[in-house]
Amino acid sequence: MWPSKVIKDNGPLILLFSVLTASLSLNVFLGLRVKALTPVRLPSAGVHKDTVLPPIQAVDVDGQRTIIDFNDAKPSVVYVLSPTCSWCRKNKANIVALASQKMKEIRFVGLSITSEKLKEYVTANSLPFPVYAIAAPEVARKLGVLDMTPQTVLVRSGGRVERVWTGAFDPDKQQEIEQYFHAKLPGLQEPQEGQVAAALATGK
Repeated sequence: MWPSKVIKDNGPLILLFSVLTASLSLNVFLGLRVKALTPVRLPSAGVHKDTVLPPIQAVDVDGQRTIIDFNDAKPSVVYVLSPTCSWCRKNKANIVALASQKMKEIRFVGLSITSEKLKEYVTANSLPFPVYAIAAPEVARKLGVLDMTPQTVLVRSGGRVERVWTGAFDPDKQQEIEQYFHAKLPGLQEPQEGQVAAALATGK
C-alpha cells in the first residue's frame, strides 16, 4: 500500500495513471474480442492469376461428353461465353481475329456457361475453334464465370492461369491484349442487321 502522504501529494497523478491503465486494458480486451468475432475473409470466387485449373468436364454441341485438359505443350486460351450474351456478339470479331492470328502458337477453346441454344449459336457464328458447354453447373460456379461473359483466360501447360481478361475488348483492353499477344484486333462491332434478326429469332 502507498503511504497516505504519497497518495495525498500525488492523488491526481495516481488517479490519471489508474484511468489510463484501465482504459488500455479495456481497449486490449475489446480488440481481442473484435478479432475473435470478425469472420475470416476467404478468397473471392473466380478464375485468378496462378489458379491451377483441373480438367473441365464439358459437352459438345451434340451433347457428347468430353474433357478439356491442359496437358498440351502449347498454352491455351479458354474463351468463356454465353449464347445469349450481347457483349459476346460484339466481341466476336476480336476473338476470331486473335484466334486466327495466334492459333499456331496457342490452342483456343470456347467454353459456354450453358448448353442451351449452343448448337444454334455455333452454327450461326463461324468461330475458328471448337466450342463446348460446361457439363456441371457447380464447375461454372467454382470458376466464377456465371454472369461474367465473355472472359478470356490464358492457361499454361499444366493448368496454371497466367492472365485473365474479363469482359469484351473495350479500347483499353484491346490495346493491352494486342500488345500482350502481338496481334491486331478490329475492335468491338455491333452485329449486322441480319445477325440481329437471327439472334432475336433464336433468343440469342
